[in-house]
Amino acid sequence: MRKKSIVVLLLCGLFVVSLMPAIVRTVDTINDAHALTVLATANADHTSFNPYADEAVLVSPTMAVWLLEAFDFPYRHCQPSSVSANCNIPLIAWLGRGLDVGDQAAAARGYALLSHFIRRGEQLNDLADDGLAPIHEAILYRNARYLRVLLEAGADPSVRIDQPQRPADGLDAGQFLELLDSQKVADFSQVRAVLDQY
Repeated sequence: MRKKSIVVLLLCGLFVVSLMPAIVRTVDTINDAHALTVLATANADHTSFNPYADEAVLVSPTMAVWLLEAFDFPYRHCQPSSVSANCNIPLIAWLGRGLDVGDQAAAARGYALLSHFIRRGEQLNDLADDGLAPIHEAILYRNARYLRVLLEAGADPSVRIDQPQRPADGLDAGQFLELLDSQKVADFSQVRAVLDQY
């Protein structure tokens, strides 16, 4: 009986140890608003609850949104080792980079999270480390819906790009749109229509 108990305890201990990588990744993720934002905008079928998968996180995209909406602690941390690995990007800009790249459910979670970030006072006009504000990224990615939400929330089209030694340096949103449109590499008519309204 005693040998059986020891074997059971050893097996349980090995099982718990085998789960540690997934547990550590999960704890890092839920303590980092940037990482939760990535997870929130992921396609649900691209995430795995299998604790032995290489990038497994034991949090679903829907749960990631809930954690960001219900708790303050993720906003106090940014884990350089997490999936974001980029703590110098404002949350709204970070979220904007993942909007409308997944399925409809991921987009719905992303826009719900965008509304939450705006309500909680995340900065709309802060420049990321690449010198672009969210409004510039919305134009660059030709995401008219994202641009409209930003402008309706009070994003400032006069914020200037800070990219020394680049053609876009010092341009505001309208000038940046003109520069991109002049390159004739894509159709910017939808973002132009939104920007023209403001």
